[in-house]
Order: sequence, then C-alpha cells, then structure tokens
Amino acid sequence: MEQGTLLMASGIEVHRGSRTVLKDVDFHLSEGEVVALVGPNGSGKTTLLEACAGLLPLTSGSVSWRSGAGSQRVVRDSDGRRTALPPMGLTLQSDGMCGEENVEERLATALCVAGRLTDEAKMAEMLSAWGLEHRRADRISQLSGGLRRRLAVLCGLAPAALCGDSRVALLDEPS
Repeated sequence: MEQGTLLMASGIEVHRGSRTVLKDVDFHLSEGEVVALVGPNGSGKTTLLEACAGLLPLTSGSVSWRSGAGSQRVVRDSDGRRTALPPMGLTLQSDGMCGEENVEERLATALCVAGRLTDEAKMAEMLSAWGLEHRRADRISQLSGGLRRRLAVLCGLAPAALCGDSRVALLDEPS
C-alpha cells in the first residue's frame, strides 16, 4: 500500500444471493481525495462502499486500510478474516438510526464509535452549522425525512472533520 493510501480494495468480488455484483474490482483512496461513485441504479455503488467498510463477505480479494501507525491492515478478505476498522465516518443508504435517540445523542454516539471524544462546544457548533441546533433535544422519530438524512450525513462526516489526521468518510446517497 502506497504511503498516502488510506483504503485499498484489491480484486474484490461480491455476490448478493446468486448474483455477482462486483467482480475483480480494484479501488484505492488516497489522502486529500474526494471520490464520487456515479452510475445507474443497481450498478454496484452501494455494494462497493459496504465492501470497503468491511460489512460484506468477499468471494475473492481483500480490503485494506491504513492503521493509525501508518501500516496496512486487512479489514476483510475472501478467507473470512476480519479485523476492526480504524476510526472512520460512515453513512449508509438506510441510516440505521434509532427513532428513540435524540439528535444530540446520535451525534455523540457517531463520534464515540469513531474514537472521537464528545466535545459539547464542537457538537453545538456542528449542529448549528448543519441547521440542527434547534432540534438537538428532539427524538429522531420526530424529524422530517430531510432532517433525518441531514443528521445521518453529519454523523458520517463529523468524525473525519474533528480529526487532526486523514480519515475516511464513506457516504452512501448523501443528498
């Protein structure tokens, strides 16, 4: 893995049921890059993102991430090996948020899972910048679909935004 590479997928193949969705795909993400996957529905964009996040079993190939120490860490491979991902941000197509959480709790949880300490002032600043400050104590179940998605994207970006070193944020359907 090159020194500036944060994430590398090598020769990955992923099946969903009996259908091969990705076959012999290589992908890498380097420091400072912003990459958008564009394609028609059903072309494998979500599958690639979920495979890079270590969420899907691979039929072949491997996914590696740069660890905090700068060394390569295989997070998933076709032999079934899995290791923990380094701290990162993630927003999936289905946001997976619990309707009973409030807005502030959701952001705090996202930061905690990503290895970031929750700083009340920073959280308030982020919620304000994203137009969610006035809803911070509201349950997620009380938010409109648009505000709920805005919160999901913020929770995916916040860990990378608050980190001093390069971090990956994987966002599926962020708009």
